[in-house]
Amino acid sequence: MKKFSLVLGGLGVFGLGTYITTQVYKTSKELEKVRSIQKETGITHHHELSDDNCSCNYSVDKTRAIYNRISKNYDEKVDFDEWLIGVTGLRKKLMLHVGGNVLEVAAGSGRNLTEYEKRKDNIEHLTLADYSGGMLKQAKEKLGKDFSKPEIVSLIPKVDAHSLPFKDNEFDCTIDTFGLCSFEDPVKVLKEMNRVTKPGGKILLLEHGKSNKYQWLTNYLDAWSIERAKKWGCWWNRDIEKIVKESGLNVVKKEVYQLGTCYYYIAQKRVSSSSTTSNT
Repeated sequence: MKKFSLVLGGLGVFGLGTYITTQVYKTSKELEKVRSIQKETGITHHHELSDDNCSCNYSVDKTRAIYNRISKNYDEKVDFDEWLIGVTGLRKKLMLHVGGNVLEVAAGSGRNLTEYEKRKDNIEHLTLADYSGGMLKQAKEKLGKDFSKPEIVSLIPKVDAHSLPFKDNEFDCTIDTFGLCSFEDPVKVLKEMNRVTKPGGKILLLEHGKSNKYQWLTNYLDAWSIERAKKWGCWWNRDIEKIVKESGLNVVKKEVYQLGTCYYYIAQKRVSSSSTTSNT
């Protein structure tokens, strides 16, 4: 396992370096413009320079509209990038912890279905929830092909993860992969995930966000945050460590990859009377 992690990490760094080099090359003129304005004004975030007066957030409805628009071609647009920077391997690693009655929040186009297939004998029921009907339609089309037990799957569209339509302590395992970047209030979503998880159950997260290791990389993410959000409905420069800490999750394992921009968490719901209280 240690050798696998080292190989995965090495490939991830190589892939991420290649990806970033390509992106920086294509956008160098714009970055120079941003840095010039930042130097003159003292403003350090690109969104503060935007005509949109952006607050690094979109409403649930606006984000849903973006994902509905890009849903049909979403997979083909992200497949190569995910492979290149090592995300595919990290999904596999995270899914080793899946079992029982499972809920995936922001399940999107069902990119985790091939990994659920490998754990199908450990899964009693799988609920895929998403606020984008278009994305979940793509997931539905994969059932039977990427996951051979569609009879144990429930697809629930138009779900607002800020207020999950499930009872307290309902699931053995709740999962979110690359969803915190698109939620209006990611802290509230994590609290909701914790609420619907059984005491002792797992909350699994694989997220991307700002790098707390390399400021130059965070500057790059900041510079292109609005353009990224407009196209993908995703704010890729959020402080994931801060979000998880503020949510109060009981983190039992945390790993950081891709120069500090990819976060892998395993949390466990505390077994106590307070764990059964609803989110306020």
